[in-house]
Amino acid sequence: LFSLSLVLIIVLASIRTAYGNQLQNLFNLFADFRILKPSLRESQSITGPVIPLLFFNYAISMSIILHFLNLNVHYRFFDYNDTWWIDILFFTGIIFCGLFVKIFLMLILEFFIGEEAGQRQYRREIMKNYAVLGILLLPISIALSLNDSENHMFMFKITLVLWASFYLYRLLRGIISGIQAGAYPLYIFYYLCALELVPLIVFIKVLMR
Repeated sequence: LFSLSLVLIIVLASIRTAYGNQLQNLFNLFADFRILKPSLRESQSITGPVIPLLFFNYAISMSIILHFLNLNVHYRFFDYNDTWWIDILFFTGIIFCGLFVKIFLMLILEFFIGEEAGQRQYRREIMKNYAVLGILLLPISIALSLNDSENHMFMFKITLVLWASFYLYRLLRGIISGIQAGAYPLYIFYYLCALELVPLIVFIKVLMR
């Protein structure tokens, strides 16, 4: 697993070398609420393979963390010995499928509402959120690969705090983006209930059971 993390380090180093300016733009777009305005977004655009590669880094880093979580809980998704790649493939597939389903449902909601209502910008916010979060999760995945199991629970708690913080931050930026795009508050409420809050509640209930 450390070798897989090493590949991700090489990918990030390559992005930093080849697309340093766009990587800086990514952090500027992520941190500054003023960039939600169209005129400022255009001056900080991100093109090329930066976002897809960083999302790939997020998916693999999160899958490594979930793999170790799977090894530390009483109920496991799989019962196997030394076949870590099954976990990685499974969790990576879940992450990619979850993204595609969310975007598909957003497009359906946009069709029924009859207006864009800031959803295109919010889809970009989702990708930027995952891209930055993946950079922070990579050190945790490396630490899990190198440390003994006694420190794993602490790493899992850090991951949960990071993921929850980024999730709430993304929702806040999405609400602001929708308001700036002129979306009706009722449409924003429908979106939050249908595509964010309900799936999250169902996911939490599944974990609790």
